[in-house]
Amino acid sequence: MVWVGLLGKVAVATDDPGGLDARVSDSLGDASAITVVDPSTWDVEVIPVDPGERDLRRLAGVLRGSGAFILITGLVSPIEAAELARSGVWVLPGMAGVTAREAIEAAAGTPAAGPWLPPAAAAWPQFPARYPAPVVPPRPPKYLLERQREALEFQRWVLQRQLEILDKQREILQRQLLMVKKALDELEERTE
Repeated sequence: MVWVGLLGKVAVATDDPGGLDARVSDSLGDASAITVVDPSTWDVEVIPVDPGERDLRRLAGVLRGSGAFILITGLVSPIEAAELARSGVWVLPGMAGVTAREAIEAAAGTPAAGPWLPPAAAAWPQFPARYPAPVVPPRPPKYLLERQREALEFQRWVLQRQLEILDKQREILQRQLLMVKKALDELEERTE
């Protein structure tokens, strides 16, 4: 039994421009769009978000108003997850770097068991402020982990190339500095 679809629409914190092919943002605070998807029909609604928006109650209200009670994202702090859970939105973290479609498909394959979800027929609990909401991400399929590893390897390669370029620029700037010093010394000798 899968839980996506039983609980309504699913929201995904994504990068611009949003949609099923948009990348899941690295963290909830970095998201520039919230992609709301009906998993049964794959209908999509994109809600633009100001990156760094921290009014979690307003965000939870917007999500609930759109019919989404589950939010998939990258990193999320326990405080943010607890605040959203108190507002009736369950957070599934740990999906950064994949597309929204892949994240929803991975989450849809997760059994409807686990501490992060109530039974499908149960009403959404309201957590008291002193109790943190459970935040246990589903385990993504192996191919998602492999794609994330490949993306990180590529990012490492890019950073290494940038370091090489910066080293060459430093050498060029040092040579230019020596040429300027030499020109200044020649000017001082002429003026004496």
